[in-house]
Amino acid sequence: MRIPYRLALILVCYASGAALAVDPPTTPPAPAGLPMTWLDHGMQAATGLSRQLQCPLSEDRPAELKAVPDGLLAPRFGVIKVGPDTDSQSFFVCLDQPKGQPSRLFVDLRATGELTPVKEWVRDAKSDACSGSFVMQANICGATRAARFTCATVDTKDAGMVWARNKLLVGVDCGWIGDLKLGAKTFHACIHDLSGQLAFHHAVPKRGTTLLVDLNSDKRFDRTQETFDLGAPFTTGGASWRFSAVNAQGVPVIEPIDLTRQRIEVGKPAPVFKVSLMDGRDLQFPRDFAGKLVFFDFWAMWCPYCVDEFPGLIQAHKELADKGLEIIGVNIDGPDKADSIKRACERAGITWEQVYSGLGWDSPLAMRFEVSEIPYGVLLDGTTGVVLALGVRADDLRDAVAAAKRGK
Repeated sequence: MRIPYRLALILVCYASGAALAVDPPTTPPAPAGLPMTWLDHGMQAATGLSRQLQCPLSEDRPAELKAVPDGLLAPRFGVIKVGPDTDSQSFFVCLDQPKGQPSRLFVDLRATGELTPVKEWVRDAKSDACSGSFVMQANICGATRAARFTCATVDTKDAGMVWARNKLLVGVDCGWIGDLKLGAKTFHACIHDLSGQLAFHHAVPKRGTTLLVDLNSDKRFDRTQETFDLGAPFTTGGASWRFSAVNAQGVPVIEPIDLTRQRIEVGKPAPVFKVSLMDGRDLQFPRDFAGKLVFFDFWAMWCPYCVDEFPGLIQAHKELADKGLEIIGVNIDGPDKADSIKRACERAGITWEQVYSGLGWDSPLAMRFEVSEIPYGVLLDGTTGVVLALGVRADDLRDAVAAAKRGK
């Protein structure tokens, strides 16, 4: 399992890290495409993309709540913010989950400060984890629209999920769907906002708002080649484009560009880049990695599935290090985590070098390799600079290395 969690402005009570500030264009480019339809539910199934966002819960009742339901035994409160920073709506949540008794979830479905019980809230038969969904009425692209969110809590007895015990995990299940016209061709497309802000009409690029285009018409979306962040360039039919915004009618604003940024593709050389290690050394790829196969492991301390990968990576490193494999960890935690990262590596028995910038998902290497979910691995040929494999997990690493050796 992976945790997709690319995050610039989070929907939870607080923001971690600095927001990305980009001046909007003075004259927005004309929309390129066809009007899309608002899909109030089913976007996760339509795109194959989902992301669990963390809504922290606290015993402190928000002052904006007009009232709370009667009979609450162990209430905890949180807030989901929808919309751009300058005009966001606050949808409050209340989780009442007393030990040994039924769990109840209440949501402020219209951002009025009035809580409504969530009917689709079910407890797991074998644990105290719960899951469900609710539909809010939110201001999206200048109109009030229904927006479905999935929601869940974790099993409090699961030691591996300690990080999520005081959180409501929320996923966006709505967005725009329809056709996109690029030049003379028309493609099936979706616009999904995994950040939870649903600020589609906001012209400033924000990671999380994602354009998916079925460029090869195979009726699915490839996460690597057909998924583009707001502001990201892409190429089809020999022409290059940039996804700039979404207008009030749900039409993606696409501008033609000269594509200068090389995309990362298997079988092609990766652009030359710098690797800044935590010990202070700066290396350059591929110059400083000649004769090696280099595996970059993208991870974070808050990601339990990343930690689950460590034993497999350690074993693979023991078996393959003398055969030319070099592993480099790329940590995407936020600022001021260097000491914690070092301690975490020592506890896990990790001996390979680490890269840490403190910039989270904006880590230069995460940006370079367009990482949008973790754990995530990239295998490169240090001699030729060629990308050998993307999205490699610990269990797949031996096979990926063997395949690379056979191909030489």
